[in-house]
Amino acid sequence: SEEKLMIKLLHPIAGTLAFLLIATFWLSTLGVELFGAEAHVVAVKSATPYALIVLVPAMITIGGTGELLAKGRRSRVLDAKTRRMRVIVANGLFVLIPSAFFLSWKAR
Repeated sequence: SEEKLMIKLLHPIAGTLAFLLIATFWLSTLGVELFGAEAHVVAVKSATPYALIVLVPAMITIGGTGELLAKGRRSRVLDAKTRRMRVIVANGLFVLIPSAFFLSWKAR
């Protein structure tokens, strides 16, 4: 169906977007910490929470479309992935997002 096709298209797009954002955060941080001036470090740390405006909806989209794609299917692989995703969500909500805001605050 057209809805299933849209979900199959949206899932990898959102996944790629999230991956690229996270890679950009990581590489930008690494680059400015190693080679940047203090002002560059402050700029990267201050910008990170704003990027969450795109990253969080992308991650929600990945989870939602993944659930829809797996609907009605059961396997050890899917069960393991579901457990892993719960840990990743908890890590994001309770560690990574607060850390981004804390580092932004400290940088200023």
